[in-house]
Amino acid sequence: MALISDLLSASAHLHNPMASEEYDRRIRELVDYLKKLLSTKTLDSSANDESSLDPLLGAKLVRDAMIRLDPSATVFTSNHVLLVKLCLQAKAYSYALPILNKHICHFPTLPEPSTSEQSKICADNASSVSFITSASGFSSKLSYQDYLRYFLYGGMIYMALKEWRSALHFLGAAVSMPVTSSVSLIMVEAYKKWILVGLLEKGKLCSPPSITTPHVVKLYQSLARPYVSLAQAFERGDMKRLRGEVDAAMEIWYMDNNFGLVTQVVDAFFRQTVVKLGKTFAALTVADLAKQIFPSPAEKMVTESDVSSLIMSGALDASLVQKQDPTELSILRFSTSLSFPRLSHELDIQSHLKKERLLMENLVRNLEEINNAIGMSEECLDNLQRGQAWAASNGTNPTPAEGGLEMDEDLMGDMS
Repeated sequence: MALISDLLSASAHLHNPMASEEYDRRIRELVDYLKKLLSTKTLDSSANDESSLDPLLGAKLVRDAMIRLDPSATVFTSNHVLLVKLCLQAKAYSYALPILNKHICHFPTLPEPSTSEQSKICADNASSVSFITSASGFSSKLSYQDYLRYFLYGGMIYMALKEWRSALHFLGAAVSMPVTSSVSLIMVEAYKKWILVGLLEKGKLCSPPSITTPHVVKLYQSLARPYVSLAQAFERGDMKRLRGEVDAAMEIWYMDNNFGLVTQVVDAFFRQTVVKLGKTFAALTVADLAKQIFPSPAEKMVTESDVSSLIMSGALDASLVQKQDPTELSILRFSTSLSFPRLSHELDIQSHLKKERLLMENLVRNLEEINNAIGMSEECLDNLQRGQAWAASNGTNPTPAEGGLEMDEDLMGDMS
């Protein structure tokens, strides 16, 4: 079964001019075909064709189809989950960034009953919400688990790229999912990673987003106790206790597939401790530095390569002075320069502010679309009509409101 050749043929047609109905049908068939690649039946039947199991090609095809269908990528579909899953399987993390970097503002809704036919993709649509609906066929039926998986997998992709701030944002979206009683296992897994990423990004145990209910926070803390203990040891600056927590829960780190993150947390603690010493000492030998970080003689020794890697990565503003006599220890001299922030840091801030401005413009634009949709809904119009009838029966003078609709300016006052 030549799945790869079929996929390439299907994707090639997407770049050719065709009628809108044919274009709609082609893109639906392509996405549906890629979904079948993940089904057990298809994988079993094509086990001898290794090329058909290549998630890298699948990730590229799904991403390109999604961008061509909806360049804004603001409507959440089942294809979002499919893409991040394929990118994780292929370890092609950057492939998902064109979708992950765009904020989701809508979910597929029921098409308006007033419209006689489905909006065409090639039409001049103001928003992708008009043609990506629950009846358009561009998305399978969504559940809350799809939402959770997307933000968990997206956070894992950002973690692999060491973009800790973005990873924290995605994990926070999964952690703060509203629940009535118990929490999902996906949410617990996201919270465990949330703790570790918070240590890497902010150097402390981050509280869940403020919209998370207190009883959910208590559930998280009880279900992720080893992670909380690790974070508390990190905050106290106790290397001995930190290593003790790591060793005590080694089986848990491996079982949760978080050992790599835990290792990076230990490295971040070492880096943070060395930076703090620079605020107290002007210079230290490498041996004295090791004693400050590892008070116990049995602990790991600090090597010159460890310190050099911190300096070269830019995490430590210092210099390592080596004596001419090889028997003498090198000295770490911390910089006393007051030139921070550097130019590169200022450029990073400018770039970040520019991204935030574009994000706010996008959110405002989508908020206006939502407000217009709500304002033109049958429920809203019925309420306005009832309000006007009530005002007329009471003999009040309705005043024109924004958009040409008449509202009684003293409506709320009379209700009290």
